Amino acid sequence: MPQSPRKHQPQHKRTRRHRSPAKEKTAYNRRAWRDRIRPAKLARDPLCEDCYDRHIIKPAEHVDHIDGNPWNNRESNLMSLCVTDHSMKTAREDGSFGAAVNRDRELAPVTIVCGAAGSGKTTYVEQHRAANDLVYDLDALGEALCPGWGRYESRPKEISLLILRWRDSLVHKIRQREIRCPCWIIIADREQADEVAVKIDAEVIDLGRSPYYARNHAG
Repeated sequence: MPQSPRKHQPQHKRTRRHRSPAKEKTAYNRRAWRDRIRPAKLARDPLCEDCYDRHIIKPAEHVDHIDGNPWNNRESNLMSLCVTDHSMKTAREDGSFGAAVNRDRELAPVTIVCGAAGSGKTTYVEQHRAANDLVYDLDALGEALCPGWGRYESRPKEISLLILRWRDSLVHKIRQREIRCPCWIIIADREQADEVAVKIDAEVIDLGRSPYYARNHAG
């Protein structure tokens, strides 16, 4: 008698997030990781990013995958760490101590608005933000800490450094998936905006020069 055809048994592939230790070892042994990705990251960010967030200068020796997936080599998923911080992060995620990091959480949506002084960056954000969105505005923070901030040609260096550290801390918390609400970051310089955007998969909106500049340099 003819036999009935065998039923197809679907093969359930493992996602990269759940690869076996052997597969993870293979990911780190790949030439692209050893010779290109890891050295390039350490060249771009030679200091431990966790230490820098705590205002400590310490060289990085490891490149960590934030979401724990060794195959996800997007810039926003890579972090330069010292030996100590890398070991502590691994212990947290493995449940050795403290709360495990939620690797499945997506990055918070971030929009970076850049442009020259007077181009309307703050106004644009106010017109497009939602009520509960988080906004980082260097000038607004400077004015709150030092009234008359906008009138200073030479602003207090210690306040400027403090506000920039707050921005670095915000970017770090976004990368660690500690912030979940939509965020807006105002940065005047386009090159700096692009550098930050790569780390957190942010959209960059460039408002260009101020309307005053455009009117006085037309033609």
